[in-house]
Amino acid sequence: DILNYAGSDKAEYEKIENELYEHDRKRLEFYSVIVLVLLAAVIMFSLFNRESGLNYRTYIPPALAMLMLVTVLKCSSQDSRLIVRIMIYVFTGILFFMTIYIGTFNSREQTAGVFLAMLLGVPLLFVIKPWKIILAIVFYTGVFIFLCMKLKSPAIYYIDIVDALIFALAGSLVSFYVNATSIENLIIKNRMKELSEIDGLTGLRNRTAYEAQLKLYP
Repeated sequence: DILNYAGSDKAEYEKIENELYEHDRKRLEFYSVIVLVLLAAVIMFSLFNRESGLNYRTYIPPALAMLMLVTVLKCSSQDSRLIVRIMIYVFTGILFFMTIYIGTFNSREQTAGVFLAMLLGVPLLFVIKPWKIILAIVFYTGVFIFLCMKLKSPAIYYIDIVDALIFALAGSLVSFYVNATSIENLIIKNRMKELSEIDGLTGLRNRTAYEAQLKLYP
């Protein structure tokens, strides 16, 4: 239950799945547009300011991938849960692989700070089952460590490996706590809604529930 439902009850978790879906879809739509705009700004800045040291070619593939993601989201149905879940994994993959590339291929003689920030930040963006978050962190950290050992000198990659392991552990723990708190808050909200809509004596839906449903009809 801890790795699947962040310590909550399975039955109660299933009651809030619709809220979780809406929560993650809205966040995905917002974050993907923001990241696309930022990537476009970085590309334009690097093109017109060659002295900045930024290579615009690094940001074109993730920008195109993010544009595709935004397009798919806009064209998909509001009830396309599978598509939204897949796009969440694509979104996080774009961010992680971009920062892994920047931290290894583009920074062979420097430590990789951007990827470490992603290990802490990206797992907090969506409410996903803890085991999926931990698996993603382990996978991307493994890819990063492998490329560091292949591309960087021992003096640099030892620091990167230690930092990556520390930040991976911190990201897993922090994301678990935040997700568990978010799930608990939604469960409490759902309980309060049930208490307000169900008559305690008869167990039937009351006038409040009837009026709430009535608002859904034209």
